[in-house]
Amino acid sequence: HRLLAVALEKLRRLVDALSRRGAALTISYPGRYVIEYTRANRQPASPVLVSLFQREQDRGARSFQVHVGALLSGGARIHTKVFRDELARTVPAGDDPIVGGEMEGVGLLGTADEPNWCVVKGIVDFADEDRDAVYRQNRPTACRNAADFVLSALVNDARRDILH
Repeated sequence: HRLLAVALEKLRRLVDALSRRGAALTISYPGRYVIEYTRANRQPASPVLVSLFQREQDRGARSFQVHVGALLSGGARIHTKVFRDELARTVPAGDDPIVGGEMEGVGLLGTADEPNWCVVKGIVDFADEDRDAVYRQNRPTACRNAADFVLSALVNDARRDILH
């Protein structure tokens, strides 16, 4: 009973923390977690940086796909398609589609009043049951692709500035 009491107390604290951030956590049984972010606000990245990366996306000619849009960011490592899809379904609709999720970018939100950041992420897994099987294999390529994209965007933008 002590273990259950501690777990319930942790859950209560999580629900309180989410509520302060405009989110709500409900548990529907058997064992499914449903996150409802009906009051959550999207935090925009720097429009200047987003434009830079959109121009690079438009240049094309890559061996990998580039998607520009909103990211879900938070402390949960997601290993199931059901949970991933519930997250995506319950986040309020915005101007940009949700194109992925990650865990570290949420830390950028407290850095400034005005957004002067943008997350560029290489896709390693699809937050599903296969995550553990593909994570280590895909990480080097995903990191290289993300770094290549950022470097190309900066170089091509510098060339554009020089030519104009």
